[in-house]
Amino acid sequence: MSPAELAQRAIEQMGLSAPDIRLAPPATSPHGATVGFPVWMWSGRSEATTGPVTRTASAGAISVTATARLAHITWSMGDGSSVRCDGPGTPFSDSRAGEASPTCGHVYRAKAPGGAFPVAATGHWEIRWSGGGQSDFRTMDLTSTARLPVREVRTLNTDPRGTERCRSPPPRRSSRPLRARATRRRPLRCARRADDARNCWC
Repeated sequence: MSPAELAQRAIEQMGLSAPDIRLAPPATSPHGATVGFPVWMWSGRSEATTGPVTRTASAGAISVTATARLAHITWSMGDGSSVRCDGPGTPFSDSRAGEASPTCGHVYRAKAPGGAFPVAATGHWEIRWSGGGQSDFRTMDLTSTARLPVREVRTLNTDPRGTERCRSPPPRRSSRPLRARATRRRPLRCARRADDARNCWC
């Protein structure tokens, strides 16, 4: 058996895996992420998902040792954005709610048309081996997927008494002279949509 074949055997013994996707907000949340707010991405840490991993394979007098290290993760966020993160990323903690991830994050600018964006995380591995008087370098890409709901939250203005109000649109420009006229507050009207949200207008 050649050193290259032994290297392949050593790599197969590693059991390398695609990233163990972790998101904050989590993909399992019924509401998911919110437009304009930071999303944290990272991989669960284990020898198989983040490394480094070292294995040795032998045949007769020849022994080959291979070591695999996770170089970086490329995140495809489903909205056309791709984020490269060096290493597995930083796990989220409640004490940092509202903050952006220091190493791996994303902000959605629009809600998901189908309710959720498909998220793919590709781990890029670098593998070096040596033995039997030979050495080499190779790469391996492994991908895992998830779906993250992304919603948009809109707010209405309130007056000091706590009642809902909406702003009037800006005045249109006109070449005709302006005439003074009485103004009055227009009531706010709302209609409930199928998704249990409300459309309000003046």
